[in-house]
Amino acid sequence: CSVSFWGDDYRLHTSCMTEAERYEGAAAKPKKTKRNPQQEWMDIVETCTASAPSHLRHYMQTMSSLDNIPRQEKKFVNFASNSLGLRGSNKKVVNEIWSHLRQERE
Repeated sequence: CSVSFWGDDYRLHTSCMTEAERYEGAAAKPKKTKRNPQQEWMDIVETCTASAPSHLRHYMQTMSSLDNIPRQEKKFVNFASNSLGLRGSNKKVVNEIWSHLRQERE
């Protein structure tokens, strides 16, 4: 951005303008940033936590503290089985959690 800083002034400089903004002025159009699909999915998980049935709420709260929760069903089932300890007879609970999340996504 071709700015000269004195002393520690550079610490206050947190954003720069692009070359297009600098040379084209008002004619420059900023790029639209796409929303991260994983972040959207995490927002859905957090939203579902509040509306989850009472027997699922504990698992949903645990999941909302984790990051990188899979968005596909098969990977989600494996994730929930391992991360939440829902193995064996608890597959029904995993399927209930998935259906609750899927309803919110749609």
